Amino acid sequence: MKDNSDPAFPTDEENSINNLCHFEGMTLRDWFAGQALSGLSNRIRIEKHPLCDIVKDAYAMANAMLAERDK
Repeated sequence: MKDNSDPAFPTDEENSINNLCHFEGMTLRDWFAGQALSGLSNRIRIEKHPLCDIVKDAYAMANAMLAERDK
């Protein structure tokens, strides 16, 4: 799997506010995991599942998306 530490929403320094603020954003893996978590939370009853298991599932889905993207 590729290094997915690149930002999900990259910016360039020219578009930073007066070059004083440069936000690199979250990683693409984190973005995918957040989107997966949103979908998972709509499908399962969170109070009946350990939160750490749900988060692990979200990152497993993100890893699968990145692996498919790398093909």
